[in-house]
Formats: sequence, structure tokens, C-alpha cells
Amino acid sequence: MGVGKSADTPNTFLLYDSRSADEPVAVELGLPNDIITSGDGAQSWSMVEWAADDRYALVLHNYSVAGAAAREYIILDRTKPELSQNLTRAHGLAPSEELSL
Repeated sequence: MGVGKSADTPNTFLLYDSRSADEPVAVELGLPNDIITSGDGAQSWSMVEWAADDRYALVLHNYSVAGAAAREYIILDRTKPELSQNLTRAHGLAPSEELSL
């Protein structure tokens, strides 16, 4: 499994299933808008880790607000994207804290 960022919208991802012998199959996943903090500058996403069950992925959202860099961890639920969670908000994580599954 792999994940890529869709260029079209800030909260849409492409999930690639690489288990196919022919070629990876891409499925688009959209996260609810209220999960992600809207930045006013450059934004980027990176994969941190896949869970062993292949249902969840931990992704890192880097963004800026009023020129200040910030980041947040999102747990992406590939079977029910609407159940994805912003772990940084939910657990009150400090900007310097790092997560893994």
C-alpha cells in the first residue's frame, strides 16, 4: 500500500494498492474538512507509517499560519475516511512531538 497527495484539493489523497501483479490501483480518499487545519501558506503532506492491518496510515501535515510553521498528525482510515482523526488536536500534542504507530 502507498499513499500520494492529490494536487486538486488539500484534503484528498490517492491510495495505491500495489498488491496487484499488473499495476497499482489508485483510489481517491477525501478527508472531512474539519479534520485538517487550514494554512495560509505552503502546505505539504508526508507518509509517516502504515498500520499492520493496512486500514490506517499516519500522515503528517506541514503548513503555515501567518508565517509561522506548524504541523499536525492525521490518522487516515482508508475504509472509512470520515472516521479519520487529527491526533494532534485530539491529544493536545506540542509542535515538537513526533508520533509513530
